[in-house]
Amino acid sequence: MANSTPKWSQGRSGFGVYELLLSWWQHRVSFLISLGITLSALALYYFTFFGESPTPIFNFLQRFEYSSLDTRFRYRSPNTTPVDPRIVIVDIDQRSQEV
Repeated sequence: MANSTPKWSQGRSGFGVYELLLSWWQHRVSFLISLGITLSALALYYFTFFGESPTPIFNFLQRFEYSSLDTRFRYRSPNTTPVDPRIVIVDIDQRSQEV
């Protein structure tokens, strides 16, 4: 007898909705762990960046981001990015402003 599952309910690999739910149920621990981590990260993101005032976590994350950026630039090879001749560094001190 032919397959009784309708063609539209089968996915790319031939699994139907029931088989997909059964597969999720067999891996429920890893699914719940990943769901918990995702929801925690989304909550942290929401309360950090959409809050009314800067929170201590926001300040910590901002300092951590700046420190990691400094470290990445410090350990980057000088040959990875060629020097652009259009970039000029101008240093203006107090003495040159008084003249």
